[in-house]
Amino acid sequence: MELTLKIGLVRHYKVKQDYPKGAFICGRDVNAWFQTYDLADIEAGRTDLKGIEWSRCYSSSLSRAVKTAELIFQGPITQMAELKEIAPPALPARLRLPFLLWAILIRRGFNGPKFKIASNGALYLFERQQPES
Repeated sequence: MELTLKIGLVRHYKVKQDYPKGAFICGRDVNAWFQTYDLADIEAGRTDLKGIEWSRCYSSSLSRAVKTAELIFQGPITQMAELKEIAPPALPARLRLPFLLWAILIRRGFNGPKFKIASNGALYLFERQQPES
């Protein structure tokens, strides 16, 4: 007999935070934007859990992740700071660039596995069969 281990990953719902205004913004403004983004509310969405009854839910301790988890999962939610996004690097305060270019530079600064941008509120399911011991 085999046991099935299923792990689902859901990105938080859309955050109610506009992008910074202006053609060129300085690093100080980008840093400030990230601080307000981390505190911003979310727009409730829908998540198809594929008819699976999930037994556990773990969430980042960021409010957007916790609120999303509360809307999706009806049981206790274990919050873990270890699941938070990696903080962006300190940016040069006076350098002025378009916000999109800042975003590209920040993402390029990290090494790791390649993963396409996750959709807000979508379930990504990983499954592995294990022999029963």
